[in-house]
Amino acid sequence: MDGSQNSAEPGPSQRPRRLHVNQQQILNIFDQIDSDISDTDLLDSDEEQDDYDPRPNAGTAAVSSSESASTEGEEVDVRPPPRKGRTKVWKKKKCDKAYKSTAPSLPVPGHDEPINYFAEFLTEDFFEITANQTNLYSVQKTGKSIDTNAVEMKKFFGIHVAMGVFNLPRYRMYWGTRTRILLIADTMNFNRFSRLRSFVHLVDNTSKDPDNLDRLWKVRPIIDIVQKKTQTISPSEHLSCDEQMVPFQTAYSGKTLPMGHQNLRAV
Repeated sequence: MDGSQNSAEPGPSQRPRRLHVNQQQILNIFDQIDSDISDTDLLDSDEEQDDYDPRPNAGTAAVSSSESASTEGEEVDVRPPPRKGRTKVWKKKKCDKAYKSTAPSLPVPGHDEPINYFAEFLTEDFFEITANQTNLYSVQKTGKSIDTNAVEMKKFFGIHVAMGVFNLPRYRMYWGTRTRILLIADTMNFNRFSRLRSFVHLVDNTSKDPDNLDRLWKVRPIIDIVQKKTQTISPSEHLSCDEQMVPFQTAYSGKTLPMGHQNLRAV
């Protein structure tokens, strides 16, 4: 090949020339593209979009209508959702209403001191029985009487009532130096109280009948006395009932509270 032919062909290092078009040529190209799209194609695309609804809830309305058609004949609950109840706040108000009593008037008891009410239930006979049985049990256990009497047993029971009011964790603390309770410590010394606490009894253990199935036979005297005195009281028209738990940690075969109660071991 001659040199003229080599110069006519572009070499690999030469860039292709750019096409320069003006604005009129660009408009002619777009006109040619629009003319290639037929009216048939436009008609088909419009028919396919006949189901289109520009409303925002159109699809939801269609679903709702189909669901209502499928459940036609069934009762539909259209009640509004229940409102949240307001928290009740109880307020204390003075009651000015006077209630007329229909019960006959009862005589007012003449006892005005707590000790008098206490003596109505636990009489002198009860403390005499307790003192005699305590002396008997001390002889049976040690061969020597503890030599107590009804007056001392009253003090012993009164100390237990006072302990229930002060409620210290250990009964030694009532005689302690820093926790001393004068009402208790000045009534009876600690050693005497401990001895009475070890021997106090209400019945003779050797007199139990084998056929007696009473599980509370050792405390039956105090139960019978209190029950008998309670039946002699004339109740008023309006009563207030209450219960008191007696917790303990010893074995007991009687009726106890069910599992899950606040005091699992209580009578």
